[in-house]
Amino acid sequence: MTELLTTISVIFIVAGPFLLLANYLRLPTAPALIVAGLAVGPFVDPELKLEIARLGIALLVFTFAARIQTTDAQTVVADSEIVAIGQLAVLGALGFAAGLLLGLPSEQAIYLGIAAAISSSIAGSTLFLPGTPDPIHDRLSESIHSIQDFTALFLLLVVSGGVFALDPIANQLGYGVMLLLAAIAINRYLYDLLGRVSGGSTESMLIATVALLLLFLGAAEFVGVSIVAGAFAAGVAVQYDPVEYSGVINGLDSINDFFAAIFFITVGSLVTFSTLDVIGMSLVLVLLTAIVKPAVTIGVLMHKGYERRTATLTGFNLDQVGEFALIIAIEALVLGLLLPSIFEAIILAAAITLTTSSFTRYYDEEIYHFLTNHGLLGRHGKTVERWSSAPDDLTDHIVIVGYGRHGRRLVETCEEYGQPYVVIESDPAQIESLRTDCQAYVFGDVIEEKTVEKARLTDARLVISTVDTRPVNEHIVSFTDRVDVIVRTKDRMSATEFLDKGALYVSVSDLLAADRLEDKFEALLDGMYDREELRDDPLMTIGMHRDAPLGR
Repeated sequence: MTELLTTISVIFIVAGPFLLLANYLRLPTAPALIVAGLAVGPFVDPELKLEIARLGIALLVFTFAARIQTTDAQTVVADSEIVAIGQLAVLGALGFAAGLLLGLPSEQAIYLGIAAAISSSIAGSTLFLPGTPDPIHDRLSESIHSIQDFTALFLLLVVSGGVFALDPIANQLGYGVMLLLAAIAINRYLYDLLGRVSGGSTESMLIATVALLLLFLGAAEFVGVSIVAGAFAAGVAVQYDPVEYSGVINGLDSINDFFAAIFFITVGSLVTFSTLDVIGMSLVLVLLTAIVKPAVTIGVLMHKGYERRTATLTGFNLDQVGEFALIIAIEALVLGLLLPSIFEAIILAAAITLTTSSFTRYYDEEIYHFLTNHGLLGRHGKTVERWSSAPDDLTDHIVIVGYGRHGRRLVETCEEYGQPYVVIESDPAQIESLRTDCQAYVFGDVIEEKTVEKARLTDARLVISTVDTRPVNEHIVSFTDRVDVIVRTKDRMSATEFLDKGALYVSVSDLLAADRLEDKFEALLDGMYDREELRDDPLMTIGMHRDAPLGR
């Protein structure tokens, strides 16, 4: 234990300068941590590195699984099952076939298939990557990762049997199912009881949650399954409620940040460049993971009706070798099921793709525009025409971007005042609601020119964005020379920036700003406000308008 703690301390001491350099250069943090791992790797015992990797991945899996809401499992599967299953099947088959072509035995080639198919729920999230999350493609990525993680958990239990024989595999799967069922029971029936017993104390609930983790880790060790399976079950046992248990969620986020750093550093420390065969296998994996996998994701999502921007950004969340693929490789290596050379190839591919994925996520909008400008994503506009319903002669209307809770309230207000409007929405899950509840709607991405034309945005009286996504807001604000624009953001700095670029009003707070914005909107429709009066309205903590001094 002393050696483990000392090694972790040394790892973070070495990582410090790399992190400072990354922050100074405004680069994603993950590559800096991987490079730090490369630097420290030769000085750490190989077996200790594997143990640190297992522990780090187990705790990462716990914090990610804690965000899975068991009551929403059916919705998650319905949203993304075709993409997840299609990606797993195609990339798994391609990875396996590539292994056979490289001369590997089938029982070894299967691990290349697993590495190619399973993405990282850590690198695919916003962790270590600057920027504002997008509600649609981040939801898609998270649900696809959830399905992949359940699949990977099944594969991990199979590998943990030690041999590919029916009895040990059945035992492992049986114990894994028992742990998951126990976790679901605690989630639904006992976790709230823990909250009541704790008297609402955040510290007590966080301690109880950590105790749950230790209980499941101990149970996994006792029945002889991977501690990662126990950690996953412990995460499922936690009731993810950012309102009721906000202190617990914040605590888990801190734990997640710490062990994510260990994960990236450990990946770097495990990298070796032993032979040309290892490098060749890793490059094949990089090709499949960083190029073929996003292409498959984009193609399937567009086939399901998602806009090409949403599909592309989702694909960039899945273009890496994942932590579950690594723990499967580690377990197989320890059990003697995986050749060291193949393990080295998987680790090298993981280090490369986790690094490149950081940059594709950081520059996803620029890459998307490059692909569209060169015609690599096909022509835009087919789904806009097929799934939209808006008059061609709309003018002096209200354009509402996003049909979430705020968008619905604005639609109700428009209909109450007899104000013509059109809703722009890019989530296929909202299509039926749009058809049922809205007089006019355009299915498409507001960043696309065809969507703007169909909604007749430049002929509108007012454009209101209810979507807190920076690229969307920047695009909408670009029309302020032709139409009044109201956008939504979470921070005052961005609000000031959008006001300087010409926005009429910026909604800042998530909840209070909705009521404030609705009041302003009704006042505009009633004629109680004109444009200059709205600008001169005092700055509120829940909203900002043009020319208001910051912090007043």
